[in-house]
Amino acid sequence: MKKYEFLAELQRRLDGLSADDLKASLDYYAELIDDRIDDGMNEDEAVASVGTPADAAAQILEEMPISKLVRARAKPKKQLGALAITLIILGSPIWLSLAITAFAVAISVAAVVFSVWVSLWSVFVALAGSAVGCIIGCPFVIINNGAGLGLIAIGVGLCAGGLSIFAFHGCAAITKLLTLGIKKLFLRIKRGLVGKETLQ
Repeated sequence: MKKYEFLAELQRRLDGLSADDLKASLDYYAELIDDRIDDGMNEDEAVASVGTPADAAAQILEEMPISKLVRARAKPKKQLGALAITLIILGSPIWLSLAITAFAVAISVAAVVFSVWVSLWSVFVALAGSAVGCIIGCPFVIINNGAGLGLIAIGVGLCAGGLSIFAFHGCAAITKLLTLGIKKLFLRIKRGLVGKETLQ
C-alpha cells in the first residue's frame, strides 16, 4: 500500500471527526511514514510498519476524549425546517419518554453491575480479614478457652485464607473483564459518533 492510499483510507474511516482533528491525525501518520522512509525503508515497507488504516483509526478514536467527539457531532450541519421542528415538538412525548427510559435502564444496569463488583470484593475482604483475625487471635483463644477451640480457630483461619485466595483471583478476573468491557463500550460509542465507516 502506498502512502496516499493509506492516508485516503484513514481519512475515510475518520470522516466524522472535526476538520482540525482529522488534519492532525493525517499529518501525524504522514510524518510517521516519511520518517521511516528517511530511515531507509521503501514506501510500501514504511506504510506496512505503521499498521493498517483500521488499526490507526481505532487507536486515534481510543485516545480521543469522547467529549470532543460529541461536540463535533453536536454541531448542526444545516438549519432545521419548520416541518422538522414541528415533528420534533409533536413527537417529544414519545421520543423523550423513550430516551428517559433508556437512560434509566442504562443507569440501573450500571448500578447493578457496580453493586455486584463491590459485593464480590467485600467477600474477599471479609474472608481475608477473618483469616488474619483467626490466626492472630488463636493464642488468645487457646489461653482463654483451651487448645481445642484454638485448633478450631486455626482451622477456620486457614480455610478463610484459602477461600480468600480463590476470591481474590475471581475478583481480579471480573475486574479485568469489566474494565475491558467498559473500554470496548466507550470505543464503540466513539465509533458510532464518528460513523459506521470506522467499524468496517
